[in-house]
Amino acid sequence: MRDLSQLHDYINGARPEVRDYCLKHIDLYTKGRKRTHPGIQKKEGGFGQHILQVIERVLELNQECDQRELVECVLVHDLPHCDRLPFLSEAQMLAIAATKGKATYSDWRHTPHYKFVVLILIADMWSAFINEKNL
Repeated sequence: MRDLSQLHDYINGARPEVRDYCLKHIDLYTKGRKRTHPGIQKKEGGFGQHILQVIERVLELNQECDQRELVECVLVHDLPHCDRLPFLSEAQMLAIAATKGKATYSDWRHTPHYKFVVLILIADMWSAFINEKNL
């Protein structure tokens, strides 16, 4: 299990409005995700582990997208009502919609944000895959 203090470092590096939103929901990061996330993510601290895994993978794969924008998107992408946050960029909103199945491939593939969306989707699905295998 990763040290969740890393999560606080990422949150503190976000824009003030993103940081405030994450801190408002900080208790969720220490809980498990019962319905939508597999394997170890259902255990205590599993949600925070998922977020850290996604951040690490998206930063590893990133070649040209804004690093802070990617991290902010990952930090909020599974928080309640994240799809209604007025301070997120168009790329962040599109990626969040894609992770929730509300934006399809045909919705984002010809946008200037397609690389951003792909990074978020790959990292999110990778985390689900490894956690399903590691119960």
